[in-house]
Amino acid sequence: MSKNALSVVRYRYSAKQVLAEIMKQDLKTSDNDDADNSISNESSEAEDMIEVEDDVSDELDYTRVTVVNDCNSDDSSATIDYDVETGNVDNEDAVLADATGEDDVDDDDDVMWSRCGTIAWRRRCPPNSRQPRRNILTEDTGLRDGVQFESIFEAFGLFVDEMMMNHILMCTNQHADEIKAKSPNFRWNKSLSADEFYAFIGLNLLAGVQKSRNQRLAELWDEQWGYPIFRATMSFHRFADILRALRLDDKSTRNQRILDTGNQGAAVQEVLDMFLVKCRSSYKCGPSVTIDEQLINFYGNCRFRMFIPSKPGKYGLKMWVMADSSTYYCADAQLYAGKIGNQADVGQGTRVVLQLTESISGSGRNVTTDNFFTSYKLAKELLKRDLTLVGTVRGNRKEIPTDMLPDTKRDLLSSTFGFSADGATLVSYVPKRRKAVVLLSTQHRDDAITPDETKKPEIINYYNATKCGVDVLDKLVRTYSCKRAIARWTISFFFNLIDIAAYNALVAWITLNPDWQHGKSDVRRLFLRELGMQLVHKHASARSVQPHGKRKRVQECARQSGVITAGASHDISSVRRGKRRCNICPRHIERKTRLQCDRCGTAVCKQHSHISTSTTCPSCVVFGESAASASVV
Repeated sequence: MSKNALSVVRYRYSAKQVLAEIMKQDLKTSDNDDADNSISNESSEAEDMIEVEDDVSDELDYTRVTVVNDCNSDDSSATIDYDVETGNVDNEDAVLADATGEDDVDDDDDVMWSRCGTIAWRRRCPPNSRQPRRNILTEDTGLRDGVQFESIFEAFGLFVDEMMMNHILMCTNQHADEIKAKSPNFRWNKSLSADEFYAFIGLNLLAGVQKSRNQRLAELWDEQWGYPIFRATMSFHRFADILRALRLDDKSTRNQRILDTGNQGAAVQEVLDMFLVKCRSSYKCGPSVTIDEQLINFYGNCRFRMFIPSKPGKYGLKMWVMADSSTYYCADAQLYAGKIGNQADVGQGTRVVLQLTESISGSGRNVTTDNFFTSYKLAKELLKRDLTLVGTVRGNRKEIPTDMLPDTKRDLLSSTFGFSADGATLVSYVPKRRKAVVLLSTQHRDDAITPDETKKPEIINYYNATKCGVDVLDKLVRTYSCKRAIARWTISFFFNLIDIAAYNALVAWITLNPDWQHGKSDVRRLFLRELGMQLVHKHASARSVQPHGKRKRVQECARQSGVITAGASHDISSVRRGKRRCNICPRHIERKTRLQCDRCGTAVCKQHSHISTSTTCPSCVVFGESAASASVV
């Protein structure tokens, strides 16, 4: 076979006939170098031509021959691309010339070469063909099969499940015992249970709803400035002790895990992996996802703390996030914990996108990225996974031709398009003088421009509509964040996971109940408040009936916050039937009684009780009369 590269040739035969004609031409060329390259075929009236050129783009590892059937021919198959070396057929977007055969690869005005000299960008839009397989969405948006829940608490439990909870409780109780052995003043009288830890999370969410996360912790329990729900759920000292002892991994094996994996974020990696598994398996994203970075505000000591001046917090932990472009659901994430050893992380943007999109591979979705990630190499890798890419391109990328760079000679609001052989589209738009915005897309295959005064290409409009998935998610979790100012980066990271889990639970809940709080502008605030109340309800209800000295005050706070009702307190307080000493009689009398106040549960004898339809102690009678008089006034 001839060593010269074959240019785009229009055949009017089937694939078998084309390859046979190519072999005939090579045999004739070897016998007589001066022979004509045209081959006559007695069974056809048309004459087929093969042009040999040396200027074909070398971006492909093989020579492509494009075959088009003549309208008079019996074979009516579509345009087919043949791999001359392997015989493979690609019927997708590898069309290097239009169907009329009028384009010429050697036309310098029609072809723009990349600055690296390996990619040919055609100015003319290729002909319309059938929709590529990569643009066909293979699954619907919504909850995955088998995902069921009946309450907001259960929706939150999809992401903070029992396995994650047991892991955190084990690590926290273990660390609390170590603290107690070293510090006798550390009051850890009982192990942390699941109900109590859910209540701890619920109080943090309620503090975020009230925008009180930056308020002094002691003020949240203050009778004048605080909230009754905090005093009804747990004491201030217990909350502070849980916050102090909270751990997400086994600290004794952390250093060894860092040495084995090189991951500086090993302290939170186990919990993060559990959380991301639930995110991937609970919800199916829409037709487009966004990949970008999120900065978790943190100003303490951390060896991989980042400084990003464009972010609101500027300092913190960087996490790569893949979010739905329409619902802003967090589908996958990855913590950036610095480079591994002294090895430079070359091609970081491509690596991050390929790792985050593994869960949606083959789904036909589009991935929108900014200029940190977008590259021609990434676009080709995503095409192998049946995924498209739309994103801005940095001006220093070698795949951009010189004609698409900023130039004073370019007209204002003008657009220059380039179409590669493997389905990529490059567009350069001039919004201002001496400025140019370059975007790469494998989803669009035309040069459509909006008819308004801006004359923006449709690629730019699509990018603007889908680029804000991660940024909006970051803004939403910041608005009602439960994260408090703390010196440990692991706890800041955990609170950020709780914020994301709460928002993902909202998306799942609205998907299953679309009419819930429909038409209200503060749906997320109402959801977080209801979620916090459901998280604390079980523990607060159990605490209000325990025979402690401050039970009356706890019950009153529980009634004020709506955790229990007056009727519920009567039913609960009557559970204890043993004899107790009357709290009003002098101690030396030691008068035992089975009666107790129906409001506060205080033991009271017949002499000091007021029995009408219910048993009431004197203090509750005075409280009731004062409340009645206040209501009359």
